[in-house]
Parts: sequence; structure tokens; C-alpha cells
Amino acid sequence: MWKEFVTVSGAWIQAVGTVIAAFATIEELTKEQYAKEKYEIAGNALQAIGNALQVIVQPGKSLEKMGGELQALGNTSVIIGVTLDIYEKDTINEVLEIVGNSLQSIGAGLAAIEELQDVVVSSQIEAIGNTLQSIGNGLQALQGIYNIEDEQEEAQKEEGAKGTKEEELKEEKQELMKENSNINGMNNKDKKEGKDETIGDAGSWIQAAGSVITAIGTTIGVEKKERK
Repeated sequence: MWKEFVTVSGAWIQAVGTVIAAFATIEELTKEQYAKEKYEIAGNALQAIGNALQVIVQPGKSLEKMGGELQALGNTSVIIGVTLDIYEKDTINEVLEIVGNSLQSIGAGLAAIEELQDVVVSSQIEAIGNTLQSIGNGLQALQGIYNIEDEQEEAQKEEGAKGTKEEELKEEKQELMKENSNINGMNNKDKKEGKDETIGDAGSWIQAAGSVITAIGTTIGVEKKERK
């Protein structure tokens, strides 16, 4: 009986975690400094706890259990990446988040594969939920890759602009150079503020929806077992 309770509790804790993490995509809730990071850390911490609880009570070895372990590991990787990013912006932190989301995507996919083999309705519901979670995490990982590519492209442009600026220093007057520097700064600022996170934001909410569906399927499955 206690194992069923832990399983259902873990599923819903994970679901709550995905919703909290998705709150990080809402601009109105992330205006304060590090508000976005706080939602992401808290959400992934709950997901890790939820996944761990479900893994603990699952007997033997299975794709679903392995999937839960990968998801918990992925949550931990995301937490580390986001936390480190608060103290120092570095590409390696974004890589940790990409790896974390990728592990979660693979884990949810493995769970869905096993659940699809079961004809029970509750298992089919869980399979749908885990498939959505896999897609959602995959989109978040993809967004991370795009972000790194954009940052590298921007850094290369800044290097080129720096070289051009040094040549202009020799040829143009100081007053004109300050003017050009201010214009370049405004352009860079506008580009940064216009960063597109649509793919990652959509992925967060798809994952959240999938997690809730999975929790519903888990609850139905446990209730049916208790009636027998």
C-alpha cells in the first residue's frame, strides 16, 4: 500500500515541479533579479524528488525505472547548470542544461516505450504523457543549442567590430569614434533583448502538460489495482 502511495505522490510532485519550472517562461513572474532561475531550480528540484521516489519503489529492472533514473539525473544537471549561471555566465553552464534536458527527454521516451507495450488504459495514458514530456524536454535542449550558436555568432561579430574599431581609431577623430561606439552598443543591446526563446518556452509547457497527464494515468492505475 505504501509503495502505491509513494508512486502516486512522486508522480504528482514531479508534475508540480514541471509546472513551476514552466512559470520561468512567464515574463510577468520573472521581472525580479534571478526570478527565472529560482523557478527553474525549484521546479527541477521537485521533479528530481518526484522521479527519485518513483524509482525507489519500482522493483527489478525495467525501461520505465531506467527512464526515471535518467530523468532525475537530468534534473540534477539542469539545477547545477542554472545555479552556476547565476554566479558566472559560461557556455559550460548552458551545456549542462542541454545535457540535463536531453537526459530527461531520453528517460521519458524509455518510459513511454515500456508503457505502450501494456494494453491497460492507465498505462496508455502514462505513455501519452511521457511522450509529451520527451518532446518538451527535447525542444528545451534544442533551444539551448540555438542559444549557444547565437552567442558564438554574436561574439564573432563583436571581435570583428573590435578590429574595425581599432583601425578607425587611427583614421578618424575621437568624437566620431565615440558616436560609432554608442550606436554599436545600442544595436547589441537591442539584439540581446530580442532573443527568441519560443521553442524552449513551448517545450516547458508541453513537458508540464505531459507530466500532469502521466500523473493522472499513474493515479488511475494505482486506484484500479487497489480495487482488485
